[in-house]
Amino acid sequence: MEEISGESFPHFVYEEGMGKRPDSDEGNSLKSTCRECISALEELFKTAGQSLSEGNYVDFSKIIGDSQQLAVDLGNLIEKIKGENAQGTIFTIKALQEYCDAIWEEYQKLETYSPNVCMSEIRRTLDKVKLEIQKNIIEKREILFLPIGHKEWKGMEEYYKIKLNTSDADIYVVPLPLMKKNYFGKVKAMDGEAAELTCMSGYPEDIPLTDWKEYDISVHCPDIVYIQNPYDGENPCLTVPSVFYAKNMLQYTKKLVYIPFSKTAEFTAEDKNDIYNMKHYVMAPGVVYADEVLVQSQNMKEQYVEVLTDFAGPETRAMWENKIIVAEPSGDDKEGRTEKKVLFCIGANELSETGEKFVLHLREKLKIFYDAMDSIHLSVFLYPDDRYQWTDVDATKAQRVLDMVDAGAKEKKLELVSIEPIDADNAAQDYDAYYGSPSPLIPAFVVKRKPVMLANYELEMV
Repeated sequence: MEEISGESFPHFVYEEGMGKRPDSDEGNSLKSTCRECISALEELFKTAGQSLSEGNYVDFSKIIGDSQQLAVDLGNLIEKIKGENAQGTIFTIKALQEYCDAIWEEYQKLETYSPNVCMSEIRRTLDKVKLEIQKNIIEKREILFLPIGHKEWKGMEEYYKIKLNTSDADIYVVPLPLMKKNYFGKVKAMDGEAAELTCMSGYPEDIPLTDWKEYDISVHCPDIVYIQNPYDGENPCLTVPSVFYAKNMLQYTKKLVYIPFSKTAEFTAEDKNDIYNMKHYVMAPGVVYADEVLVQSQNMKEQYVEVLTDFAGPETRAMWENKIIVAEPSGDDKEGRTEKKVLFCIGANELSETGEKFVLHLREKLKIFYDAMDSIHLSVFLYPDDRYQWTDVDATKAQRVLDMVDAGAKEKKLELVSIEPIDADNAAQDYDAYYGSPSPLIPAFVVKRKPVMLANYELEMV
């Protein structure tokens, strides 16, 4: 038709820079708000303590009242965003309530002119609030699934089940409405009518669904988003709310993953009709903007790469090779990847116990990992993380160890990470195996049935 008419029909066009991610914007997120509130509560606590020590009970009373109101407002916000029945919400609200009760007790002492007003109980409960918010909000990972219908959900369901069974993240399933367009490309249904187009029935009864109007992605800022609709606004007949366009969601998530809603029959470059039809579902914004595109086979990956390279230019081939992944659902965040993520713990206790042997063995062990870089992603975790504690053991040998690790990180042969014991569960989820020295992280790997291998540094070097 285009050849006959001599005109080019409207279609999605690749532009330079589309493969570059925009800067993330978490300024409006719940996590950011919680950090700001914790900082404000700490400042109010400090100011209240100064007023109390100066005997300024009027200011003290006002400050702790402001602290209590801030805690109440924060609790209400958490309940609204996370849901009042969510387990993390329950623990966090309980801590905030205890904090407010502690403030009320001290306020009552002022009312009765008691000389025993102090800050110790407020301090204790504030520390508990910080701990619960850190664990249940700030460090809690969130995963979002955006199906476009209960039939299409089957393409996502296996990934959802695996995440549900292997991850302690908060998981949301938000069905999107498919809204019709008129001949001019304008959406026929307004926002109010779009709700009626969202078919919430037909999904498995055990899956909790969230209304798309109640899910503000700029506030949730999920760690991973799985999408099925690749078109954004490019489909001439149907679309979804623009806030859920792939291009618009990139700034609010660390990883955007596109999953085709169904598998296709296998074909090759010789099947001209199939190759031609790929432009309708492959040369689309969701595929271009996604961080990962999950396809059913190596053959289909090759077809995607060829079509997209022809579409976007030969200089983009490497980008498609990296982002298009042959996917068998797995419990790891990087579905379909072939490299294994290994967490290598290097403990100062080994330096204390084996001295020079440890330094020599460590160099050899790192070399083995470096030689396997094509199949292993190595992350090194120093235990303890405080380097001064290493130098207290043996300053000279410790410096050799630290220089060795820093050199590997600088040369991008390893990733140097810092992991607190409170993050053990997340670490065990993120890595395929644990190797090296004993540390508080090991039990979490054992619980998740991940391999744990302890290094032996006592053998004589050959």
